[in-house]
Amino acid sequence: MKKIIIILFSVIFIVGCSNSTDEINHFEVGQNYLESYEYDEALTEFQTGIVKKPMDEQNYLATAEIYSKKGDIDKSIEILNQGFNANPSNKISNSLGQIYLTRGEFEESMKWFDISLLKDSTDKDAMKGKIKLLSLTKDVEGLKTLLDSMDSASFDSELLIMKGVLTLEDTKESSRLILQSNTIDDMNIDLAVELRMALTAYESAQTVHNLSEIIYILLNYRWYEIAQTPVSKVLTDNQFYETAYVYQGLIDLHTSQYDKAIENFEKVRELNPNNVDANIFQAQVYSLKNDESNALLIIDEILATENLQLTTNQYSTIQQIYYDLGKLEEIEKLYLKYSEIIEIPPGEKINYIETMIKLEKFNQADLIIQGLIDTEGLSSAEKAKLKSFDAITSYKLDRKQEGMDKITEAENIDNTIAIIHYNKGLIMKDMGRTAEAQTAFERAVELDLQGNVTKLIQN
Repeated sequence: MKKIIIILFSVIFIVGCSNSTDEINHFEVGQNYLESYEYDEALTEFQTGIVKKPMDEQNYLATAEIYSKKGDIDKSIEILNQGFNANPSNKISNSLGQIYLTRGEFEESMKWFDISLLKDSTDKDAMKGKIKLLSLTKDVEGLKTLLDSMDSASFDSELLIMKGVLTLEDTKESSRLILQSNTIDDMNIDLAVELRMALTAYESAQTVHNLSEIIYILLNYRWYEIAQTPVSKVLTDNQFYETAYVYQGLIDLHTSQYDKAIENFEKVRELNPNNVDANIFQAQVYSLKNDESNALLIIDEILATENLQLTTNQYSTIQQIYYDLGKLEEIEKLYLKYSEIIEIPPGEKINYIETMIKLEKFNQADLIIQGLIDTEGLSSAEKAKLKSFDAITSYKLDRKQEGMDKITEAENIDNTIAIIHYNKGLIMKDMGRTAEAQTAFERAVELDLQGNVTKLIQN
């Protein structure tokens, strides 16, 4: 399973070309490298482009994107600031605003969106960023002033839905705006349809429960910032409504406000100690804060609950927390305890197979692999990853040719996954094919955006 909480910043790639025909267009060459996931080569091209054409914004944005993907947010910010000093474009200032918003540094984020709006009051990206910030900071008056001052003729579907959600006190106007969004573009049709259905119920009876349904939809579509305003209303109307504290905690979690998230999940635990979701979310926040002891303490409390019935999602989240903390034995115990009780999805079984391989329990891994028949729901990346685990397991169980054939199959399915090249490197190294092993390990490091495979290679 992919991480539930995933905290990443994505700047905007600018597609363009150089006006010069006399020299290499380093941005285009870099983009070609990106298409084949050759990040290091792409980075070299973009950085060369910065030196050659320091006024060209696109190389700064692309360089910052790569550093962001590799988790070096500080370097990404440094590059964007360098770019803004050379060319104070709105694309760069908006990217800085977005990255600071993602980090939970709201004041710094607002500064950059305001810089964009001073130059162009109709800049949609800057308007969206500022709306999100005003919602998150609960600046009701500032939000009203901004929405009233905006020219709705230039709205896209996202802005119309934002305004519709943030004007829920006028349900008819809110419905009109969300319905209108479907006529502008088709980017948010599914969200608009679900919101309209929930709004119909809310118009009939403006209860906390009906408002909670609207919030649930927003969170499900990852509109965390915009969900803040209706969540604040729910908590004002009923300070003992535990679900609202769960929602508030999720908003805080996804906007990097970890201490606030812990406070809200703790409030849920006070209101209802048996709320398993809130307990798991709180453990997840501690994990993100690298507070291993508190994360594991809460999980131990959950698993010690008498007659505990975990859902598939709850199981998956606990397994992911264990995985992030490197608790391989705990993953094994969790699987053995619940695999006969709940239906564990194929994606979670892949993580368990990886755990068995790391524990060098290849027979157990092989047993799960051979029993994993239903793989229809897996992405190509997951299928490639599974095939690479099948390869290393076969090889370790002395089915060497089978292992070599399967690692080739894995590459043919999707060769952009770091763990595939790592497993190939292990096989090549064991066979004494040192140069091929080194090449595979180098490619694994280049593709490893989270650093987990790199650590395996270093060890």
